[in-house]
Amino acid sequence: MAASSDESLILEAFEDAIKSFKADLGHDGLYREMTRVKTVDELYNATDEIQKQQGRGNGLRNTAAIKPYVKRLIDYAPSIEAFTKKKPEILSPIWGPIAALLRRAMRCDAIFDAVVGAMKELGEHLPDFKQPPGVTYSGQGLLNHNHAISLLFFRDIILFHLVLSRSFTDPLAENLFEFTWPTTWSKMITIISTHVKSHARLIGNDFPLGRVQQEHWALQQALREFEEEQRKRDNQEFHRIKMAMTPETQDERRNLLTHSAYTVSGDWLLEDAAFKEWSAFAFHGPKILWLQGMLGSGKTYLANDVLKKLQSIDSTGFAFLSHKYRSSTTAISVIHALTFSLAYGTTKIPAVVSRSFNEECKTSLKAATELLMKVLGCVFSAFLLVDGLDEMEESQRGRLASELFRISKEFESRGESNYNVRLFITSRKERGLVSIFNEDTTVIRIGRRNVPCIREFIKKWTQTWFAERRFRPEEEAEIESSLERRAPGIRAQVGVFLEARMLLDSIKILDKFKDIRKELKYGTIGSWNDTEEACLILGWIGCSPKPLTVQEIQQLLAIDLEAPDKLGEVRGELDVVQICGPVVEVVDGYVQFIHWMVQEDIFDPSAAGSISLPAATLDLALRCVTYLCQDHHSPNLSDEQVNENTLAGTYTLDWIATNMWPHIVKHYLRSINEDKSLSQLGWRLHILYSTRLRKQLPKHERINDLAVDSYTFKETFPEAHALVGQALRFREMCTASDHVISREASWSGLDPLTTSELSLRIQSAIDHYLLDKTPGAGDSNRRLLRQWYGQRPYKCQYLSCPFNRTGFPDEAQRLSHMKHHDRPYKCSIPACEFSQRGFLSEKMRDDHSAKVHPTPERQYPPPKPLPDHASCSANILSVLVGAGLVDIVARLLPREAESDSDPVYDDTWKNRTFTKAVESGSLPMVKFYASKFKAALPKRIELPLWAAVRIRNVEILEYLLTWVSENGEDMEDFVLGMEKAIKYKDYDTIDVFANFIKARPWNQVEGNDPYALREALWDKGLIEATWHEGDCEIPLLDLWRSIRWGKSATEEAKTLYFSELLLTVAQTTRSAALAEFLIKAGADPNYRPGPQFCSPLDYAGQGRGHYARELTECLLEYGADGTIAGPSVVPSRLKPRRTRREL
Repeated sequence: MAASSDESLILEAFEDAIKSFKADLGHDGLYREMTRVKTVDELYNATDEIQKQQGRGNGLRNTAAIKPYVKRLIDYAPSIEAFTKKKPEILSPIWGPIAALLRRAMRCDAIFDAVVGAMKELGEHLPDFKQPPGVTYSGQGLLNHNHAISLLFFRDIILFHLVLSRSFTDPLAENLFEFTWPTTWSKMITIISTHVKSHARLIGNDFPLGRVQQEHWALQQALREFEEEQRKRDNQEFHRIKMAMTPETQDERRNLLTHSAYTVSGDWLLEDAAFKEWSAFAFHGPKILWLQGMLGSGKTYLANDVLKKLQSIDSTGFAFLSHKYRSSTTAISVIHALTFSLAYGTTKIPAVVSRSFNEECKTSLKAATELLMKVLGCVFSAFLLVDGLDEMEESQRGRLASELFRISKEFESRGESNYNVRLFITSRKERGLVSIFNEDTTVIRIGRRNVPCIREFIKKWTQTWFAERRFRPEEEAEIESSLERRAPGIRAQVGVFLEARMLLDSIKILDKFKDIRKELKYGTIGSWNDTEEACLILGWIGCSPKPLTVQEIQQLLAIDLEAPDKLGEVRGELDVVQICGPVVEVVDGYVQFIHWMVQEDIFDPSAAGSISLPAATLDLALRCVTYLCQDHHSPNLSDEQVNENTLAGTYTLDWIATNMWPHIVKHYLRSINEDKSLSQLGWRLHILYSTRLRKQLPKHERINDLAVDSYTFKETFPEAHALVGQALRFREMCTASDHVISREASWSGLDPLTTSELSLRIQSAIDHYLLDKTPGAGDSNRRLLRQWYGQRPYKCQYLSCPFNRTGFPDEAQRLSHMKHHDRPYKCSIPACEFSQRGFLSEKMRDDHSAKVHPTPERQYPPPKPLPDHASCSANILSVLVGAGLVDIVARLLPREAESDSDPVYDDTWKNRTFTKAVESGSLPMVKFYASKFKAALPKRIELPLWAAVRIRNVEILEYLLTWVSENGEDMEDFVLGMEKAIKYKDYDTIDVFANFIKARPWNQVEGNDPYALREALWDKGLIEATWHEGDCEIPLLDLWRSIRWGKSATEEAKTLYFSELLLTVAQTTRSAALAEFLIKAGADPNYRPGPQFCSPLDYAGQGRGHYARELTECLLEYGADGTIAGPSVVPSRLKPRRTRREL
């Protein structure tokens, strides 16, 4: 009886295992397919059929690899024969999954090979279940003596089949396979194989039935922990990438919309027949829905309601574009926003993004779009929503619209399973967009359909306002009646939500009923207060590179330019809307115009009473510079004084003043079209230079893009001009770096002024008071900080992060955000910069290693066998050379290094180390190295030359050029080096190259024909490097002037040469200055290489912008014939780059 009871328990355990397998599989169709195969003979019949099908297709796959696995299962089956006689279906989870998995994997070779490989791996770890010689047990097989072990292996095998099934039972498994198999499923198979191997050691030991569940639970727990850990790792990598690409998340912009007091209902749109049909799952019509409406019609609020609806249906990627970020919004940034927002509520997409993202996705629209399409391919259905497509720059708008249209068409053409990727866009009816979305697009026009929603919005708003203000009933009735008459969206029946909102704002700020009555009767919608204070504030809001906070505006008003040494006291809270009128709003502490159309009206030069934007920019620049010159920004302040000023709110303006002053000055100088009195600005900058300068500036600092013509400013205030240039370079460096804010930060020493160092001390003081846990005093200090520095005083510590400006409301959110700045995946090569800097994801690290540090087997022939000590010595010497330690290198350099036959110190090592010597910046090191290995170094040393340009070391560069001239000069070396110098915009090295070229002896001998110089100067790369940089064109013009012609040179040859140069300029930079010089030198403005080719005027006419316009005017002025039409197809007449440049 006891034996019978044990057998019934074991049989019940087998049945429970099968039930769990079916439940966990969660796929009835696949389970039924598995149960059709119950014996090994039926499995062989199934695999034969699979082989036949493969033979009719793309060829046979390696199914023979599963034979060891099947053989182990054949040996295992007799151990549970006693149970299969009573329940034959017990063997179905053993044989059935093999046939079903192979059959379903046939649609993709990679999946099929992965399934076969997994079975082969487990087959190698399953024990040999055959009975060994000399061992006898009752029944058949080794396991019959202990049915508990038979049950354990049964659970292991069906768990293996379950994991293998889950890896590709997803309808889109083929798309997900490359992202999930290598890092997740294959490793889970390895975990199962490892446990099976350990379970094999239990055979022959006493193994109670109760331990089966423990072992099985331990294996399941190991799989769950691994899967959860992998999911966490994927999410962390995803959020690091997301934060690096789209730090100002779309979620925040959407939250502002959702919680805005001004919103219009989109019920009419959601009930529209076209929208309901388009959003239906089985819709086969046009995949693009375009919501069109005029300015201020409430498209963004309607899009927000649409987004809520779409997210309740399926995965939705969204992007809300704003005119406020117009200059920084690119097609790539919008594609990134769509990609990352698609991850909302899914577990697949983080893995896809983290394993697909690479460096190209940051800068290449094609790569970013491919990433988005990979993500879309891994969700069965998706919506894409882009609001405000017309809020972008025109060029970026066209690129984005074309990519979105292409994505829609691409998925539509893929077939039935991916037809439902649909696009929703909102914008005005722009001609450029109409030409792109000219077919297969459903259009919904807002028009007057928004009027009922605006009526409802006004009604709800007035009810809330009445409850706050407590008007008398007759007053409420009069206001409602007046609003009915005045509300523009109702009056004109066009649904203009913006004007209705501005009307309500105009009465909300009024206190007395008589003023409200007057405003409703006579007021002008969209008007602003014209007081001096209001005009100042509106001007600052319009010209500030970053949005200003209320507190910053308050401190700007406290600065008296007539008494620059005194900072006025700030009291009370500033009501910006009350001062300026209903044209501004305060959103999350920042003041902004309610719509970009309002901003354009305020600064319209042709409108009476408008505000001058250049004057406002000058005023803001003067106040910021004056603020930095005051005593509270002295570098000699003690920590106690800094702490006291911090709590007093003195440093409210510090971020804007310290970080933005050079940009504001730059914008002002670029906005003036004629010489004006710059004495006030120059004098303020001179004081800043005198009081806050950290280190001496270069004598001839040039600012290439500071102004179209800032000659007067540069000549009158050279120190101020140089200071602005250095400050701009420093700020650009900060934006592109990963510098961290701390008192010990060394990067602040790169600032030409002492202000960055003080900013670090200020932030340190703010953090100290924020994190102070002292009862009473700590809470009081935090309240003061929030009063002066806003409700989000916890700033991100990374200098380039936007949240270093906007901050967080508490420490927990800051810490949660900052962990995504980590780059935990470091390069394994110690000398590589990424061994410290790291990468955002494991894939990016692996891609870097494969590209930059390839393994010798893949990239190079096998290394020669070298003694370990010689190899180490060479590596140490390379490091010492790079450090510029010439005395130590001279002592340690072995004699064999000077030999040409030594396998360690070969020519490759010597050439590579010569570049390191140049990069060290040590002229003695370069001279020592060049003298030691002169014979081994090549005559053409491009890399060392370029290294000297890169580190901007004039002395080393002059030495190298002299060395080249002594060892067989080549004009191409000089011109290529000069091109590099122009690209780096380092004018000292440019002058070195230019002077060296002009001073060559063969260019000075009368009668010589320096063909090599003329040939080298006719170079597309050199001309292109001067792209719209006036200062870079000067040395090129000097070189063209220095060209000498031999006695045999004819005027026709000179005209042909300069005409070809003119044609190259027209095709590349379209510089009027270069063209004018060439025409005066003899170029023909009507030159054509042949009748089928274009003239310079034709190329100029095909360009856009003011450079093309200026070149066209120049050519016409010097006699170009505009009546001759060029060919419709422009053949390239540019001289092809040399092979060495391409390499």
